[in-house]
Amino acid sequence: MLQRSILLEINIRQIIGTSLTNESEHPTRGLIVKKITLAAILAAGFVTPAAAQDSTAFGGFRLEVIGGYDRVSLDVDGFDDASGSDDGFLYGVGAGYDVSVQGFVIGVEAEYADATTGMNETVTDFDFDGSEVTGSASLDATKDLYIGARLGYAASPRTLLYVKGGYTRASAALDANGSIDGETGIISADGHFNGYRLGAGIEMLVAQRSFAKLEYRYSNYGGGKIKSSGVSVDIDEAFDYLDLGRHQVAVGVGYRF
Repeated sequence: MLQRSILLEINIRQIIGTSLTNESEHPTRGLIVKKITLAAILAAGFVTPAAAQDSTAFGGFRLEVIGGYDRVSLDVDGFDDASGSDDGFLYGVGAGYDVSVQGFVIGVEAEYADATTGMNETVTDFDFDGSEVTGSASLDATKDLYIGARLGYAASPRTLLYVKGGYTRASAALDANGSIDGETGIISADGHFNGYRLGAGIEMLVAQRSFAKLEYRYSNYGGGKIKSSGVSVDIDEAFDYLDLGRHQVAVGVGYRF
């Protein structure tokens, strides 16, 4: 912008010089030229185009560690006694790669996490797909895998606002004892649940390559499998009347390479 103003002023001086030599012959034309050139100088010096914030600091490969709040909720349609939720602490590691594009950031990322969250439920004469179920069960969250993408906007050279989304696969340890249609039994199984995750957050540079972030994310699971004694059972149909969700608030610190 400064170079443009200087070049414009040089051209204006040439015009004014030419005008002054002919001003005695055309005084009105000389006055008009001076006014036009003065307005041009002011416009060139004070009017600047809006520019996008520099987002290059948020590009490249990154590694991070995370920790925060985890809440798992289970709702069973038509049976409030079997619904519940539990809170815990999440912890894990993540990696990603971001590309800076004119003030925006586009990236892919993956995360491995675990949590202390668990649920304990007791039911009596519960109709489960046509069978009468009585007993208790505990469900303890274990590993949580996520892979997805994010889109961010550099609100300033040191601040990134972003949204994210992708696939998540949560695992849990299931222990249950009770009866089904009068037949008693004990079950120890591993559950794996597939779903999606959506989230939003803010990331800030704390040093040249180090960053800290705060984000909220919601996961919802719509299918899965239960594996016990080497036998795997698909439970996708159960999610027609089960709503298994997860709310998390995570804090992360990391380093960009």
